[in-house]
Amino acid sequence: MSDFVAAILTFLSGGALGAIITIIYNKWKDRMQVMKCVYFKNEQTSKMPGKTKDGEPYQTTSHTHCVLKNTTNADQKDFSALFKFGPHVRILSVTDITKVGVDRLKKRIVNRNECVVRVKNFNRKDRIHLIFEIANVGGDPMDTNEYDADRGPVSVVEDDCIGFRIKLVSKLTARRK
Repeated sequence: MSDFVAAILTFLSGGALGAIITIIYNKWKDRMQVMKCVYFKNEQTSKMPGKTKDGEPYQTTSHTHCVLKNTTNADQKDFSALFKFGPHVRILSVTDITKVGVDRLKKRIVNRNECVVRVKNFNRKDRIHLIFEIANVGGDPMDTNEYDADRGPVSVVEDDCIGFRIKLVSKLTARRK
């Protein structure tokens, strides 16, 4: 009789331990993933004043370089990312560079300082280089009162993203005078 009880207890404890391990594994596998967007370059390209397409005058133009890296553990089929700049910035153009080619993604300038980039079939460890040509229409685009000094003058918001979030990482270097 004691062998029979020992066999039943072994079977029940093994099933309970297996269920606990399965729950822990599923929690770990289905956790919220993080995709990185690295912001590392902001070069001033022109100090000549000009006008935007809307006729709004601007003082300077610059290029802002961001790299979107898929650091999640899955291929992403379809998502959108919203890049938002400060109130003194106007987006003139957006160029993307992927492994497929140049300007292959759908991009839409929603507001004068916001751009939505739609990405399809973004595989693991892939990168997308986004180069924004922006105009400064007044004020300092690097003003620390309006922006976080570590983050820079751009923010990235997930739009239509399921199961992951986009984290902005600043790799700005100090300028030499």
